[in-house]
Amino acid sequence: MVTEILAARSIREEKDLVAPLMFLSGLRVSDVCHLTVEDVGLEGRSLYVRAGKGNKDRRLPITPKLTRILHGWITTTRSRCVGADSPWLFLHMKRTHRYHGQPLNPKAINHQVHNKIVPILGRKVTPHSFRHSYGTHIWEESGDVRLTQHLMGHASINTTAIYTHVTPRKEREKLAEYLK
Repeated sequence: MVTEILAARSIREEKDLVAPLMFLSGLRVSDVCHLTVEDVGLEGRSLYVRAGKGNKDRRLPITPKLTRILHGWITTTRSRCVGADSPWLFLHMKRTHRYHGQPLNPKAINHQVHNKIVPILGRKVTPHSFRHSYGTHIWEESGDVRLTQHLMGHASINTTAIYTHVTPRKEREKLAEYLK
């Protein structure tokens, strides 16, 4: 999914990196809206989520790919934007927008996904779809429910259990393994 999004012609400006960020980090929409430049640890490859759900702070490791994407955004595109002196990582950038210079809000992220990402993927997705895909991917690759719980920022293991479903990919892999 993220490869399709990043390869699309219409996602040339880094301002459209919210969906890849959500897919590669599993952040909630509210977490993305509240990220500051200071929360991005490029050297340590991490994001610091302040007052996330349940008013909890957490540090989240990020992939080398996401580190490169965020580095490009912070050092190139964002530094040339009006409002570059703002602490927020993502801002409303249209000068004519009533929220110009303020941090992105959930409605803006929903709008971006609907107008930019849905046409690329050719199917209905929501910002939460990226978080769910991240959780499923972590579970499939690790098989570790505690790791998945930690990376998703869940207080309860019961919440994480929804990611332990058997996906068609895993089904095919297990079937092939049994039929050897």
